[in-house]
Formats: sequence, C-alpha cells, structure tokens
Amino acid sequence: MGSFCESARRRACSQVRKYGVLDPAAVKQEAVESATEAATMIVRIDDVIAAE
Repeated sequence: MGSFCESARRRACSQVRKYGVLDPAAVKQEAVESATEAATMIVRIDDVIAAE
C-alpha cells in the first residue's frame, strides 16, 4: 500500500510521496487559524488608529 492521488490533468494515479506532496489536514487548520488571528489583529489596530 502507498499514498495515491488522482491526477486531474492526466486522469491517472501516481504516488504522492514520490513527489513530496504531503498536506495533512492539521497543517491546513493551523494555517487558517493563523490567518484568522492575523486578520483580527489588523482589524483591532485599524480600530485603534481610527479612534484617535
């Protein structure tokens, strides 16, 4: 058994690990959380600047 993925362009299966493509859900979740925190901080800074 190995990690396989459907290729949309070639309509063929290929080994994902062979090409170094590893994208677990935890990494995506962490990226979304970090982006949310960054956006929240930007909005807060904007509110502070607007209040002055």
